[in-house]
Amino acid sequence: MKKYPIALDLEQRRVLIVGGGQIALRKIKGLQETGAVITVVAPTILPEIGPLVQYQRQRPFEFKDLLEQELIFCCTDAPTLNRRIAAAVGQDQLVNNTSDKQTSNFYNFATITYDEVTINIGSDGQNIHKVQRVKQAIQRYLAKL
Repeated sequence: MKKYPIALDLEQRRVLIVGGGQIALRKIKGLQETGAVITVVAPTILPEIGPLVQYQRQRPFEFKDLLEQELIFCCTDAPTLNRRIAAAVGQDQLVNNTSDKQTSNFYNFATITYDEVTINIGSDGQNIHKVQRVKQAIQRYLAKL
């Protein structure tokens, strides 16, 4: 299947993050400027997540949590649970399983905004570390302009 980079308007869109650790925090930070309405569900949630989201449910995930959500990020440290969540989403929902790209129907880009230009860098979920290195190199280059 051919993939196309797109930009989504997430203003007031409902986003569910399942998981409350470092990966969830990274995803939440990436959503901060979008205007998305973010809900986090996890038995344990990093303290720094609280001020960044609209809703916190400090408890185990329940499948009813998927209802009325538009984007779902599976960020738990339990790959089996992440796959079960990804399999349960509706046809009108987008899901990013951070532990198994094969069950995701979208991936995030690392984004750089420079003046009126936006640069998105991605690897189809293959290599986030390389994406981050490329992003940093571009930022260093842009800082010299």
